[in-house]
Amino acid sequence: MTERTASLRLLQGVLLSVLELAGLLAFLFMIMKRDSSGHVAWSSAFETGSTLVVLFYMFRLRHLASSNGLILGANVWLLLGGLATVAHLGVILAWYDTQREASVFMVIFLVGGLLTVLAPGGFVGVKAQRRQVLIASLALLAVVIVDIAVAAHFRGNLRWGAMVPMAALIWISRIVRRRLSPESSEP
Repeated sequence: MTERTASLRLLQGVLLSVLELAGLLAFLFMIMKRDSSGHVAWSSAFETGSTLVVLFYMFRLRHLASSNGLILGANVWLLLGGLATVAHLGVILAWYDTQREASVFMVIFLVGGLLTVLAPGGFVGVKAQRRQVLIASLALLAVVIVDIAVAAHFRGNLRWGAMVPMAALIWISRIVRRRLSPESSEP
């Protein structure tokens, strides 16, 4: 592989990662921006974020299995929120309101469980021996359970209920991925 080809692949990987995160980034930007009365436009944030997620996955559907399990789980959470907002699905909106920050980790847990069982790379998304993938995926699911508890404890506090547990989950996920596959090329 030439140096130019390697650089292009790296650039492609970084761009795809940024695009995969676009919906979540738009959502976070919008919920942190309050109007003059202090109101957060949750509906607009869910609609905008989920639209970007749909657009991204329309072009990447055939590569869905190779998506980062954490981002995929968070994007499913965002899609459910967008669908509930547009379709006025009060049950989902009430559940999101009740669970607050913990709801994102609960959806990540469900997606991670499905990936663990159905995807060759499991929740961790690494090609390795199936037994190793299962153990690593179950360990990562255990971390998500801890994140659910932390988010529930700090309900209503975006920093401690969502950002800190998510950062810890991403950090631990990267460690698990690197230990499972030292040549992992996650951007």
